[in-house]
Amino acid sequence: TVFIDHAARRTTLIDPRLPAPAIDRKRGRSAPPTRRQNLDKNGNLLDLASRTAEIALLVEERLPELAPKIRKKLRLIERLGAVALARLANDVDLITAISILDSDDQVVSSELEEKLNHFYASLHRSGYGKGPQKIKFRFSRSNLLNDAFEQILAADPVALRRARLSIAFDDEEG
Repeated sequence: TVFIDHAARRTTLIDPRLPAPAIDRKRGRSAPPTRRQNLDKNGNLLDLASRTAEIALLVEERLPELAPKIRKKLRLIERLGAVALARLANDVDLITAISILDSDDQVVSSELEEKLNHFYASLHRSGYGKGPQKIKFRFSRSNLLNDAFEQILAADPVALRRARLSIAFDDEEG
């Protein structure tokens, strides 16, 4: 079984909802003290603490007059982690910097939407999925790969290109 960890955006063999095992390592005499990781209440590394350099660059570009103050606060977050975040939770300058980062992320998603729209438009121009007919496949989830392979290969290739596809699963509605 494979689990999807939506918070970390990765797949894993271990259920991400389970608490992380506490590893109690004994240090040798010459080892430096272990640093505490900046974890949130779910045990995930704080995203903001890992993106401070990116925030600093964006602030330097868009808010050069506030950049020195915000860089100082970002260094504090890098060093102290969750404690500094709790202390600076209502800081207007820091909130402004984070909102710049969020708005920059939205630009990336709009580029993806633009590419998807272009892809669908090019499919439409080429005549794919425009025909009046509709091909309906019915698969069972327990035998999905085999059913899909057999039914799709049995269908007419020209009809597959031109017709709209509809897929339904056994024992499911909608």
